[in-house]
Amino acid sequence: MKVYNYLEWCLLNQKEYVKEQEMLNLIATLEHKKSHEIAYWTYRKIQEFYSQKFRPEMIVEYFEGWECMVSADFDTYENTINTLFNILISNEWITYESMKCNFTIVHPENLNDFIRDCQRAGIELQWRVK
Repeated sequence: MKVYNYLEWCLLNQKEYVKEQEMLNLIATLEHKKSHEIAYWTYRKIQEFYSQKFRPEMIVEYFEGWECMVSADFDTYENTINTLFNILISNEWITYESMKCNFTIVHPENLNDFIRDCQRAGIELQWRVK
């Protein structure tokens, strides 16, 4: 399932009537919850999901085809589906590498920031469906 940032998801949901339940089911899967636990979820829960503090482990946990290789200076996340995409993470910075561009910036604050940074770099993300 294609990854959208929060604003894109809201616009798609309003304009194309994308089923809210599909996203809620995905979040429940990623957060290891049972389907009956998502019955009360609303846009607020989706907003909370996108707003959660970014952790590098999310790259492997939430997105399809990523593997982490740890070194002394930084961790390298490589995409096994498209080997042209890499993400390098140190204690102070994160580097996005793709055929479109390479850039280094400070760590994203939340999951949505990470998704938008990947989009700017031309890195295509897919949700991991377990």
